[in-house]
Order: sequence, then structure tokens, then C-alpha cells
Amino acid sequence: LLRKYGEVAKDQSPEIGTAFVDLASVQKAGGSEVINCKLSSETSSKVSPEVHLDLRLITKTVDFNFSYVGQKPTFKKSGYTITPDGITSFPLPYRKKGLPGGCTLKSLQIQEVISEEPKGVVVYRAKKEDDGTWYTIKRFSIMHMDPRTMLISEMNGLLDCPPQLSIPPLDAYVSLLCYSIATCTEIGAKHTCACCHSDVDRSVRSVQGRYLRTIVQKKGKMPEQNISIVLRQLLQVLRYLHENKLRVHNDIDASNILVLKQGEIRLGGFGYSAKNVGKAR
Repeated sequence: LLRKYGEVAKDQSPEIGTAFVDLASVQKAGGSEVINCKLSSETSSKVSPEVHLDLRLITKTVDFNFSYVGQKPTFKKSGYTITPDGITSFPLPYRKKGLPGGCTLKSLQIQEVISEEPKGVVVYRAKKEDDGTWYTIKRFSIMHMDPRTMLISEMNGLLDCPPQLSIPPLDAYVSLLCYSIATCTEIGAKHTCACCHSDVDRSVRSVQGRYLRTIVQKKGKMPEQNISIVLRQLLQVLRYLHENKLRVHNDIDASNILVLKQGEIRLGGFGYSAKNVGKAR
């Protein structure tokens, strides 16, 4: 349906006619075709005008699949299959821990929003009221390319890193309400999750600890000896990733380093990570 623009506002533009075009003819013509269409109108008594259409077929690569299986929304990308019930398949053999029995994302109480950057990714701190366990929830908008890419990088990075060096993911869940995926991780008396917009939520579990940024905000500057302990362990994790997995983290930050009660650290925040494929070749 075409409207005439000019002397009147768009919402008041009179209809000047309609035309139907066989788009399959564009493909038959090699992806580009110029068509002259004569418009028809039931309301106008004027001579029907013609429009000049330059149609081009532009192919777009689809890097994910979003569908319904058994009336449940299902997200598939890079070997992962994620549903409202959690992750059902991984690109490599992996045994997920999942949320504790009887616990769901809805039962976790959001305490604060940590970050809303970049666009399409929101990070929350959540708490399980009955036992005081904390989680981090990351919500990724799966209808946008950048959050989808970050979701897969996050999952791949956490799976590449041994559980004794990282914050292993608990699970991930599709949320149809906002077309997002939320991932979830636990931080001991705290926990972590991710994803939203069809969104996916991701969950990760670890032993009890606090993020380094929280410690610095509450306690102030760290003693040099403590800094050296954190850096030594962090470099060991990065060395493992570089030499064994060819993965570059790209976002080393105090908010991505979990410090355990014993002084050990776990690394998270792999959303910006990438494989150094050039070296592999």
C-alpha cells in the first residue's frame, strides 16, 4: 500500500493505490530486477499512476535458530540448545550443575543491577532468601547480534576454563516474555546468572566468595602483598587459556574476579573473549 506524501502529514496522506509483485521473479532474475507497477484503487476515481520499483535480493546469514518445540521456545546456536527448562545440549560433553533442587530463577530475589552495558546485556545480583546464597544473573537479548555473540563467548570461555580456575555456569534459560536468555552463576553465599529480549538467563556456581570490586569498594585499597597473590593466580589462569585453549579474555576487570574465602580466585566475565584462530592456523 503506497501513500502520497508532500503537502499533508504522513498520517493524513491519502491512499493512491496498491500493487502486487511476485518477489520470486527477483530471484529468477539473478537477485536484481526493475519493475513498473500500475496501481489500482477502489476509492480513487483518478487515473491509476505507475510506480518504478528497483528490487534487490540481499541474502542474510542466520547465525541462530529460534523456534518452538512442544510449545516451548527453543534457542539454538553454536552447538548450544537452550529452553525455558535450561540447557539441553552443549557443543562438547559437559555436565551442568543446574540450580539447587526447588530453586528457579523466579525464586531468586534481585538485589541490585550491576551493569546495563553493552546494550542488550544486563547483569544482576540475586539472592536466595531461604539460605542466603547469592547469584549473578546475566540477561542477553537474543534478538540482537552483539548480545548473542557475547552469550556464546561467555559460555565457551567458562567451559574452556577448568572449574578450579573459573566460575562454572549453573544453567541458562530462555525467557519468552522479553525474548532473552539468562545465565546463572553462584558466588557462594553469592551466585551468578545471565541473559533477555527473547532473552536467555545463564547460571554459574562456585564456592563462597566475593567479587574483587566489591571488596575494594568496601575495604579500600588492597595491601601490595594481597595484590601480588591475586595477580599471580590471575596470570596462571590466563596462561592456561592462552596456551591450551587459544582464548583471549579481553575484559580483565575487578568485577570479573571472584575471591574465595581461602584467598583463591576464580575468573568470569568471558563475554568479550575470543579464540585466537590465527595462531591455531
